Amino acid sequence: MQTFNLYSKIHRKWPDPNDPNIEHHIFYVPCKLLEKGIGMKPNSRWATEKSIKKPVGKAVLETLLNIAQEIKNIFHRMNGGITIVASMVTKKSDKNDLEHWVVQYDQEKEGILDGGHTYRIITSAQDLHDIDPDQYVKIGLTTRVPENHIADISEGLNTSLQVQRESILNNKKYFDWIKKELESEPFYNQIAFKETD
Repeated sequence: MQTFNLYSKIHRKWPDPNDPNIEHHIFYVPCKLLEKGIGMKPNSRWATEKSIKKPVGKAVLETLLNIAQEIKNIFHRMNGGITIVASMVTKKSDKNDLEHWVVQYDQEKEGILDGGHTYRIITSAQDLHDIDPDQYVKIGLTTRVPENHIADISEGLNTSLQVQRESILNNKKYFDWIKKELESEPFYNQIAFKETD
């Protein structure tokens, strides 16, 4: 068994509705204090150095570092966070407005299920940048998951489709001027402005 520490500003816990042995936890951890070396064995996708340098990875880093953000320190609202499965979590202490938790996990079958890219971006940035101490990441942690369910959960968490940049810009009204220019054209109702139209 391996252990790692979580230092959490906020923590909530609730039982699983279908299995009383399983517990779900949410932690809001300062990104500066996210511990390195947490295993990613059950993660369906590997977060490589190359993959975190792609446009989405760069956008995540910019949010983490408050680059071009109108509102500061909202990483925990703009990022899906990190999902972990572990054997047990125990509260150790309260210090400096943070709770100290120790997580115990079997590195052969437990660890980070989803959010590996987020984890790699944060832990890589810790050595290279001055991360604001009020920048948080959401950690969802589930304990005592039956081993035969872990791969299925990982698969389910890693099958989402990324929203295309154009759809995000459309939601931010970047294309409204084009719509206004075209609205009197007879073909206007045949134009798709979202990727699912």
